[in-house]
Amino acid sequence: MATLLYILSFLSICVFASALDCYECQKCKSYAQYGLRSETCSPPLLAVPGFTDARCYKEINDNGEVFRGCTSVTKCTAREVVQKCSETKTTNCYICCDKPNCNSAPFTTVSMATLILSSAFAVVRLL
Repeated sequence: MATLLYILSFLSICVFASALDCYECQKCKSYAQYGLRSETCSPPLLAVPGFTDARCYKEINDNGEVFRGCTSVTKCTAREVVQKCSETKTTNCYICCDKPNCNSAPFTTVSMATLILSSAFAVVRLL
């Protein structure tokens, strides 16, 4: 009996460890509005591997309002075929990803700006 409980405990930990966390918000525009709100995607009742796997999504409507949350790979594929975001399409679009909290805004621009500013301050300080 104890062995069965150990096995069930281990399996339940594995299930929770593989859950996907996504930022969740409705009509948000900045990181301050969604940065602290993360949800764990719940598995569907009838899980079909490859079709019902959890995905994070980010949708931008015509008004620039952003919606973030959890969805399934099937819904992502269907929506991205019609409305995939790109460099030229930044509104009325949809994008999905499968990493924890991957539906945020890209931070590469902020990181590059921080790097440039800190380098400039370091050069000025040396002079």
